[in-house]
Amino acid sequence: MIKANKISKSFIRTKGESNIFYAVNEMDLEIEDGNFIIIIGKSGSGKTTLINMLSGLLTPSSGNVLINDTDIYSLNDKNRSLFRNKNIGFIPQGQTGLQNLTILENILLPTLIYEKDDKKDLAIKLLNDLDIIDLKDSYPNELSGGELRRMAIARAIIMNPSIIFADEPTGDLDEANTKIVLDILRKIANSGKTIIMVTHDKDAISYADIIYKMENGTIKKCD
Repeated sequence: MIKANKISKSFIRTKGESNIFYAVNEMDLEIEDGNFIIIIGKSGSGKTTLINMLSGLLTPSSGNVLINDTDIYSLNDKNRSLFRNKNIGFIPQGQTGLQNLTILENILLPTLIYEKDDKKDLAIKLLNDLDIIDLKDSYPNELSGGELRRMAIARAIIMNPSIIFADEPTGDLDEANTKIVLDILRKIANSGKTIIMVTHDKDAISYADIIYKMENGTIKKCD
């Protein structure tokens, strides 16, 4: 369960009629386990800011976020990072592989921060499941956009998190790779994980269990 209580995010601007800009207006939000959630909305509507707050990456200006009854912003930076590493996977926008690490090393990176268990066998299984096993010793600059996104998915799920956030995971992919990525995320949701994805992609809507729309920093559930 993710529960956001009266969260908002404001920024200070040096120009304009008002020097305070609200990327996300004060809101309450509850998300139950085991659903594929899609958040749609135009650029600048607050989607990325919202999931960054829900995932522990961006401290709200007001309110709090509880994940499985843990108030994540009451934790210090080290403990919040530890909590995120164990409970949350994140698939960011764009190409985010570390260029000096192989694809296998990139996927294993979250396991090296706090874990002592060797998860290489699991990483190999994920590479096989995602059909990029032949690229395990390659480097990110040698991969296509779709292959890099599959690497990011493997890295996001290597710690077996209960929640996975995906920020425009198909935004720069062609139709074939978009379908591959969405099919993978749907399969992960079917296994009992919670997927929270922001997107402009209308083709993604058919994969969702629940759809929200953001507009001008506010959110509403779609029928």
